[in-house]
Amino acid sequence: MFPLGLPEAAADFSFVLDDDLLIENGDGLLREARKVDTDKTREALDGLIRFGGFPEPFLKASPKFHRRWQTDYRTLLTKEDVRDLSRIADIRGLEHLVELLPSKVGSPLSVNSLREDLNCHHSTIAKWIDVLKEVYLAFTIRPWHGQIQRSLKKEPKLYFYDWSLLPDAGPRFENFVAIGLMRMAARFTETGLGIFEVMYIRDTAKREVDFVLVKDNKPLALFEAKEGGREIAPAIRHFGRILKIPCYQIVRDLERAEAFPDDCFLLPAASFLMLTG
Repeated sequence: MFPLGLPEAAADFSFVLDDDLLIENGDGLLREARKVDTDKTREALDGLIRFGGFPEPFLKASPKFHRRWQTDYRTLLTKEDVRDLSRIADIRGLEHLVELLPSKVGSPLSVNSLREDLNCHHSTIAKWIDVLKEVYLAFTIRPWHGQIQRSLKKEPKLYFYDWSLLPDAGPRFENFVAIGLMRMAARFTETGLGIFEVMYIRDTAKREVDFVLVKDNKPLALFEAKEGGREIAPAIRHFGRILKIPCYQIVRDLERAEAFPDDCFLLPAASFLMLTG
């Protein structure tokens, strides 16, 4: 049920990881990332980020077609699929929720805040979000709080399967990386390597790491999605020291993978997402 990944878009599956061993070995993952020719994958990466991972708009690569397709996509899901799967009567309220949710991507999702925006009951908003997950419009990830003092424990973060619905570049790229990690976690789980889950970390001091890959309730590595920059984010370094696991900062505008102290790494998105599959 996942959209296209970078290996599919670039027609090259030779770099896709078979297991999680290199995820725990930062130097090994760095070597694998450096094997990828980013000049050959960057065009496919840019196309995916711009037009999304559904085959028809990606292959046509037409802004006009893409806008028409998105309108039809939202209409199909919120009116026809929701009608078939649930007894929701207030379709307009659900559509309004779908219009609001892109602005919430990348931050802990507050149902109370949405309740105030939509003037609906808390239980109604929670039900609508569950329905949007059932029709594969969106998905959520939970906060990881083991070994982290004063961490958030309840509020999830929400992402879209069609990241191109997001107008802002930063959240769109973070959403895109989330899908890549989710795809990798699902593949590892399905092949019997363990139970993998993508989560996030945030504490009451508002230090946050976008993603943590967890295997059998044990964190393996931290991931931060960035549009640009050449410095390791303080929060990912902080939590990496606490958890004693590698920290990977996935950067869209980066030519070559680099290593830093404290088991921290900068990886070009055009390389890393060829590994995740």
